[in-house]
Amino acid sequence: MKWIYKEAVIKKTIGEASIISPFVMANISTASINNIKGIAVPLIVFCYIVSKKGVGMFKKIMVYLSIITFGFADIGILEKVVDGDTLKLYSEGKRIVCRIAFIDTPESKLNKKAKRDASKCKGITASSMVEAGKIATGFAKKIFKKGKKYSFKITGQDRYGRFICIVDTPYGIYNELAVESGYAVPYWRYIKNYSIERKFRILLKDAKQHRRGLWSSALGIKVMQCLEER
Repeated sequence: MKWIYKEAVIKKTIGEASIISPFVMANISTASINNIKGIAVPLIVFCYIVSKKGVGMFKKIMVYLSIITFGFADIGILEKVVDGDTLKLYSEGKRIVCRIAFIDTPESKLNKKAKRDASKCKGITASSMVEAGKIATGFAKKIFKKGKKYSFKITGQDRYGRFICIVDTPYGIYNELAVESGYAVPYWRYIKNYSIERKFRILLKDAKQHRRGLWSSALGIKVMQCLEER
């Protein structure tokens, strides 16, 4: 994946320190002691700066520090790729249905959601939505291999009982990769963090400009715009 986007965990700018996104933290779930030493000073400076913005922000940074110190990623064995934004994993003897955080892909089956999504956009049929969804699912199946182990982080649970996950792959974090490769759009209503939103805007813009994935065909563009504008 030659176009995989990478961003530094910590950026130092004149007069301010950037926020360490909890999304990016998934990449350092297995940080070693040497890694921790390398970022300790910037983190201390950062905590001092953001603590002035209020107790709430300071508490968040303490959580991030805990994540770096102790690690947080679970390991799951892939059972099935359900579609472009849903996986089934086995972890510690339990089946985990992971809804990929922050992104949305077209439905790959002609179900109620596919019909509902299509009805909201002019010129899109449910069949078109499903056709695009199968392409997005095909991309996920190229990234994930049945029986292989993957690191993942659960960030919550949706109304259907699925776990909301950040999933790492040999090619990068899948949540990012799917958008950057043109097979998913950011699910804006569920992105509440500015740094995460900014990163996804960059990835989405890049995918559009280079006509990757579903952004490379007239049908794909219509479907992706339909999802993006919801």
